[in-house]
Amino acid sequence: MTRALVPPLRRRPPQRVQSAAAVPTRGFASDVPAMRSTAQTGWTPAAVGLVAVVVLLIATGLVFVASASSIHSLTVYKDPWFVFRRQLQWIAMGLTAGLMAMFFPHAAWRRLAKPMFVVSVLATLVTLTPLGHSRGGSRRWVGPESIAVQPTELLKLSLVFALASFVCARNHHLAEAESATHYFVRPFLVISAIAIVPVLLQPDMGTGMILVLICATMAVASGLAGKTLLRLGAVGAVLVFLYSAAMFVVFSR
Repeated sequence: MTRALVPPLRRRPPQRVQSAAAVPTRGFASDVPAMRSTAQTGWTPAAVGLVAVVVLLIATGLVFVASASSIHSLTVYKDPWFVFRRQLQWIAMGLTAGLMAMFFPHAAWRRLAKPMFVVSVLATLVTLTPLGHSRGGSRRWVGPESIAVQPTELLKLSLVFALASFVCARNHHLAEAESATHYFVRPFLVISAIAIVPVLLQPDMGTGMILVLICATMAVASGLAGKTLLRLGAVGAVLVFLYSAAMFVVFSR
């Protein structure tokens, strides 16, 4: 009789702990599969748009090269299409490398992002030592004169990989403003400064602006709030103005 009056105990269902990887992400990080290559994931709208932009840039560059180099090629090489054909060769090499990258898993790129970034930053710092060569008022070349290279070319690519890897790892912090500032915005700015400051010390204003645009593009694609982007843009504009003014004073002496 007593047992009938006692209600049965109800067990609470176990609560599922949501890991950081399971938190909904914002921006492009939510669409990036971790263990698959671009060729395996198929042609998403973002991939089609990216390829269209690349094709447009290549076509526009070819038109400019053909228009600007025909007279020089005819005068120096006795062939008006010499420089144009050489540009086509570089494009073919770039497209081949791009096709190979399509079959490279995203997880492998993420593992390579940090060492590539460290190596490219160190190589850029080498240009500021006696091992670097100065051309056109900028100390941006390393190696013998005949085979000198610009480490900043690798730095551009490695910065994209480093920021993309960082965004995919920290994107879940964007849900809260305080967490976003501490765990996302500040480290993002530190990574950007590590890449940009050595270039500005060369000084190479053109490459520096390209790196700034890369960082700005990655910040927008990451899903940062509009107010945060506006504040970062305002601070960046002030820093660019101060740097330009300092360079004007230095070179006008």
